[in-house]
Amino acid sequence: MKIVSQIYEIQTPEEALLMAESGVDNIGSVVTDKNSFLKDKELKAAVDTVKKNKKTSSVIPLFSDFDKIMQLADYLEPDILHFCESLVFEDEYQEKKAWENFYELQHKIKTRNSGLKIMRSIPVISDQADIKDKEISKEKVVLLNNIFYEVSDFFLTDTFFPAGEDKQPVPGFIGITGKTCDFDIAGLLIKISKIPVILAGGLSPENVYDAVTSLKPYGADSCTNTNAVDENGINIRFRKDKNKVAKFIKEIKRAEQDFKNLNSY
Repeated sequence: MKIVSQIYEIQTPEEALLMAESGVDNIGSVVTDKNSFLKDKELKAAVDTVKKNKKTSSVIPLFSDFDKIMQLADYLEPDILHFCESLVFEDEYQEKKAWENFYELQHKIKTRNSGLKIMRSIPVISDQADIKDKEISKEKVVLLNNIFYEVSDFFLTDTFFPAGEDKQPVPGFIGITGKTCDFDIAGLLIKISKIPVILAGGLSPENVYDAVTSLKPYGADSCTNTNAVDENGINIRFRKDKNKVAKFIKEIKRAEQDFKNLNSY
């Protein structure tokens, strides 16, 4: 059983090469500004480095303007476009409208470029949430699966908090919290989904083995918990710790070997 490894946020060709040499399968980058990416030669070089090393490039645009996204896809030429909007709102009408809008966006992208893969992050509540919030999260995960699988090639689980955007590092988006999502709910998505699911949400070199052997996802993703840290132990965005990444990959390979051994009996 192959488990695809995915590491974010890789913004330079030097780190892209380091990730490729470390055995990472999917190497992800983030575009934060829709007006300046055409001038970002370093990011372009990072994506090109990923592809030259026969790895899969994934890019998150932190905007939803269709024309700009298509311009980004034509310029960077990633293998995967990854969308990670929150999709969770306290107002039910606003929430359903957002689901409709992002469905239509993905549909337009698939129509415009059928060869471009789309990954959609599915918000899964923090494992520290109370039972009531977890039940609501479970219901929404099922609904989002039913809506988005037709216009997505992959799902990715990621952590969100019931309090809303104020706890998310990037308002309006999920991810890079370093906090664990509820693995029972993530496991439900893996079980019911008709498309491959990459497990994310607080994965680290210390817990990825147990997570993937238990839930058996298509892949495992890490960002925050494989970042370098400063002298105060604070995570540094856009800078990886090569030793953490190496251990993360090693633990995934260990899980793969255990699956192989189990299937040989």
